[in-house]
Amino acid sequence: MMKPPQQALILVTGGMLVATYLCAQHLILRPHAQQRHRLLQQVQEAQELLAQQQAMATQWPQLEGYLKRLPQSADPSVLMGDVARLAEQAGVRVIAIRPQPPHDANGVTRLRVELQLESSYHDVGKFLSLVEQAPSYVQVDELTVKAPGFGMGNDKAVSLEQRNTVRMVLSTLWVQSPWSP
Repeated sequence: MMKPPQQALILVTGGMLVATYLCAQHLILRPHAQQRHRLLQQVQEAQELLAQQQAMATQWPQLEGYLKRLPQSADPSVLMGDVARLAEQAGVRVIAIRPQPPHDANGVTRLRVELQLESSYHDVGKFLSLVEQAPSYVQVDELTVKAPGFGMGNDKAVSLEQRNTVRMVLSTLWVQSPWSP
């Protein structure tokens, strides 16, 4: 059997060891565990960012092709010039072309023009085909075609060659380059 002073010494020594362990854990191990946890989170975030960048790199040629079709400035006169050239190629007569107010959203600006044409049905189709095939991105937002005499109780057949009044709103997008100042 142990003598009481030996038991007390063992208890005090054991208590000191437990206290030392708890202090070491609280003062040394816990901050290291917290730092390890933060570093693991940073590594995970960096891996996710790298995966996103790799996905973007594989899609960059396609995205670059789309960006090349967009205008280099937010000047609606570029869109107006493109539309006027396409109308001339299609053989339609431009009656009026007016810029509309731009619309900004999340760094992308929609540039719009309102266009009034006089054209045959086939030339409208040719014009729309040229818009779709244009090297620059142009979208038809609105389209209204009015045939002369149509809807006024006139039941005679409408000729595909007669001149129609066409109103349309065309638009493009402008994205400021992330590399520009």
